[in-house]
Amino acid sequence: MVPTLVRHPMTAKNLRPALMAAAVLAFTHAVPAWSAAESLLHSFAAPASDGSNTDGSAPDQVLVHGNDGNFYGTAFYLGPGFNGTVFKMTPSGAVTVLHAFGPSTENPNGGDTSADGADPRDLALGADGMFYGVAGAGGAHGNGTVFRIAPDGSFTLLHTFSVTDGACDSCGSNTDGTRPARVVPVADGSLYGIAGGGGANALGTFFKIDGAGHFSTIASFTAGQPAPGELQLGSDGNFYGLTDSSIVKLTPNGNYSIMHTLSASVEGSSAQALIIGRDGNFYGTTGADGANGNGSLFKVTLAGTTTVLHAFGPTNTILVFDLYAVPRWHHVSFVNGEGTRPESLIQGSDGSLYGANLTGGVNDYGTIYKLDPDGAFTLLYTFGSNATTSSSADALEPGPLTDDGNGNLIGGSYMGGAGSTGAIFKLSMNAPLSVAAAFTPATVKLGEPTQLSWSSTAAQSCAVKGVVPGMFIGKVATSGHRKVTPRSTWTIQPGVFFATVVCTGADDSQATAAATLSINSP
Repeated sequence: MVPTLVRHPMTAKNLRPALMAAAVLAFTHAVPAWSAAESLLHSFAAPASDGSNTDGSAPDQVLVHGNDGNFYGTAFYLGPGFNGTVFKMTPSGAVTVLHAFGPSTENPNGGDTSADGADPRDLALGADGMFYGVAGAGGAHGNGTVFRIAPDGSFTLLHTFSVTDGACDSCGSNTDGTRPARVVPVADGSLYGIAGGGGANALGTFFKIDGAGHFSTIASFTAGQPAPGELQLGSDGNFYGLTDSSIVKLTPNGNYSIMHTLSASVEGSSAQALIIGRDGNFYGTTGADGANGNGSLFKVTLAGTTTVLHAFGPTNTILVFDLYAVPRWHHVSFVNGEGTRPESLIQGSDGSLYGANLTGGVNDYGTIYKLDPDGAFTLLYTFGSNATTSSSADALEPGPLTDDGNGNLIGGSYMGGAGSTGAIFKLSMNAPLSVAAAFTPATVKLGEPTQLSWSSTAAQSCAVKGVVPGMFIGKVATSGHRKVTPRSTWTIQPGVFFATVVCTGADDSQATAAATLSINSP
């Protein structure tokens, strides 16, 4: 049985190989040690003494590529009003705050109230060049809002969700819903969206705001027909989304049908992301179960045929010796090499699928991966290779990606950056900086030697990190090799171990490559 990933103080991000012995006791399959260069475009500001900041925090929502070539997005928290921001970013990373939400007024009978909303979510670009979004909380009744914002920052409140009859934040029933998710603009100027709570059954609603600004509740969800997450607009004019266990279709007038039911043993469970590919098929991710316990990347045709394109690697258990713990030897959950919680997915301009894993990877701060049209899976980047705390030169815990059309992926992160409040990063597919790494041989017995070899291009410096017992950890040449001989001692158990080579370019961009070493019993 694969252990469940636990956010534990003694995870990979806190392990110090010189201070503790670690042994991976479960197998993780290797992935190609290919790399792409990552650089920060913008770090969000650190909080001031009152808890606010200038530009917001946790910008891990979708970045929308506007008609003017700039990127538009939201930061979930903080800002001048403490409740998030809408911002514009130039391709070079200059950020302008277009709107700051808040402040809030405490409401003892429900969610805190504010004039315009709080906790803004993903934006969507309308045919009119305006951006449409939702705030998941706040508003006059504390249950969220829908808004429109122009590229110049002109802000219009379109709808405030009503009070519920429940006794807690956003619980109970009402007429229109609570906790709205991203809205979808359609050709006639209307907006369609999902509210995750409220409605007649307190289980959410499917709603519409027409081009004249009139709000209507199309349907209230039930236990048998649960609310999906964010909607995707199909070429047939219908809407598609994921529940925890199925792909569902909603017609514009609210007819609900299940297109496909996920199998926990095949695709996995805990559905994460869904897109409609340019071939008309559904592509999605799950975060649990499946072949290795951490979900999968899958395809479902309109006829219902399912193909698992990639099963994410298992979460390992690690055996840790802690002098101050009782017992001193104990197991904790350990991250895998590929990442966990695959919460976002896009199809790039090259036809490949690109995804962000929020957590996992050898540093437990997330990864970026690519799946080619021919099915080849590549780990592109591992976040947090130089991180010791949430404040880092790297972004940490990445959100959804945007293809800028120039060979780059742009995304925001929940943590990291100079202010520890998140950052906007760029992952360059065509950058001169790259690194590759591998163990030769990649499988040895205890007492047998192996060699970690690495090479890079356009790197100014490199370092080796990881939990391979007996391996040198620290700064190394930009190309080279190191001999490793795992000895049969009480600190080493058979298993699969990871090493990461992280290289930095002249512009402070970084590229990483992960290598795996299988150690067997003599």
